[in-house]
Amino acid sequence: MNSPVLVRRLTGMQKGKDEHLQTQELSFGTGANNTIRFDPTWDRGVGTSHARIWCDERGAWWLKDTGSSTGTFINGQRITMQRQVGGSFVMELGQGGPKVEITLPGEMPRGAAAPGVRPGAARGASGGGMKWLALAACAALLGAGAWFFMKNGGNIGVTSIGPGEAPESGAAGEGNGPWTPQVDMGGQIFPSYLVAIATMNQAELPNARVPHRLGDPGGIMCVKVTSPADKAKIRVRVDANSVIKGGGIEVELPKKGETYRVYPKVDYLYEALLKVRQAIPLTLTMRVALDGVEESRALTVRLCSINDCPFVVRDDASPDGQGAALCSWMFAAYVNENHPYSEEIRKEALKSGTITAFDGYQSGEPGVVLNQVFSIWNVLQQRGVRYSNVTTTSGNNEDVMAQQVRFVDQTINSSQANCVDGSVIFASILRQIGIEPVLVLVPGHMFAGFYLKEGDPGSLAFLETTLMGKTDLSQIGSLKGLPPPVQSGVEAIRGKAMSDAQMSASAQSFIGALDAGMKQFVKHKPAIDKGQGMAGLVEIQDARKRGVMPIAYQP
Repeated sequence: MNSPVLVRRLTGMQKGKDEHLQTQELSFGTGANNTIRFDPTWDRGVGTSHARIWCDERGAWWLKDTGSSTGTFINGQRITMQRQVGGSFVMELGQGGPKVEITLPGEMPRGAAAPGVRPGAARGASGGGMKWLALAACAALLGAGAWFFMKNGGNIGVTSIGPGEAPESGAAGEGNGPWTPQVDMGGQIFPSYLVAIATMNQAELPNARVPHRLGDPGGIMCVKVTSPADKAKIRVRVDANSVIKGGGIEVELPKKGETYRVYPKVDYLYEALLKVRQAIPLTLTMRVALDGVEESRALTVRLCSINDCPFVVRDDASPDGQGAALCSWMFAAYVNENHPYSEEIRKEALKSGTITAFDGYQSGEPGVVLNQVFSIWNVLQQRGVRYSNVTTTSGNNEDVMAQQVRFVDQTINSSQANCVDGSVIFASILRQIGIEPVLVLVPGHMFAGFYLKEGDPGSLAFLETTLMGKTDLSQIGSLKGLPPPVQSGVEAIRGKAMSDAQMSASAQSFIGALDAGMKQFVKHKPAIDKGQGMAGLVEIQDARKRGVMPIAYQP
């Protein structure tokens, strides 16, 4: 007979969620078959099959780590063998990983021990931690299904980015008075986000439709206030600082006793935001006039690097109730088709002799389009650009998932690119030469795509950019799975390249990258088609139409 079990998530992706189950067995991990599933990137340290709890024929409950590399902990102690549990206890999956409170029916029988285990023998030393290696571009957001300016079945969907209370100082931190200053996105300011949305149509932002939110729909800083009366007037001002020119708003709070968030319209110093290359503390001062009383309060927040790209934000009030907003459209802000280095790469490609002209889609021949893409690949290889799994971000908050993204010049000058960097640089150059790119997000990874025929979804080709630095690929799969235009283009490249050893190696790696990209796409196509989690396509052209502008080059 199944028993009532309560699992409460204390930290992690779905923090605060309660799950009431009637079961005799629970499994924990990131795999799809687990009773309690975790996000593989956000809930760092959790294994595919991490831990198991079950009830035996005597009614006793047992806990066992099912071979995780990061360990399972109870009260800070790592369990090394199966252990009897009962009542209510907190389990930590991986040291520093997500914690869940588990309440089991009944009490643990006294004196019981696991078969072949002496009482107390299951105690072990705590294990080592596991650092978060994000692409993080790209986690499998379990069940979130929230799309924000991301291509999904031909439609553009939106969801809100909810407020997160920032660490506060002074009176605000003590909660004095009827209002409190706050900053969304976990109390962090992301310059990249502010630049990206600067030219977006604010009326299209879903925050305009969020109840009890007043003021700027694109705002990220607000005051949380309880109205002292019906139609109470409130004036909010933001003082100038190193990245803010100033800002303010005056609105009415509709109903007495209701709590609202009031977002002033803020004038940012965008040139200053573009120059922030490392995280620094920033003090915000907000002044509020309410009910005849004017006060000022301050809070200190983290001003992140311009290279930090927020792409998932916790939102406990999200419309779908899943507690997260997906902002993967933000990656389009790092695609800069006007970057001067893109022009430099284009000129080098022409000099290399692999192509005589860049004409985008004018020829009408997919093979010509593919050869233009190969010429860019070849130049980047000659430049020595190699894959590097550097994903460190200056953001450090469990309410926001952010990825460090290099700009085009940083990638070229450092000769390093992670999967996001490589995809971004390709998208930047392709868009400059008139070939429309896409960014393909799958769990834990990103790769690039491009259209061989303008506006034809059936002509999409894909490129595994992490293979850019590998010029000796002995295992290249069958090209039969590639679209016919790609196959014909590949044969043309092979024919031209065989006479030159260096060009032949470059062509082989390019063909291998096409093959690997297509395999990745086919593997994740069901999730991409259904818009599950974070699997999907970020259409750069669509993002531009929505007003997501590229982050400008800073010498």
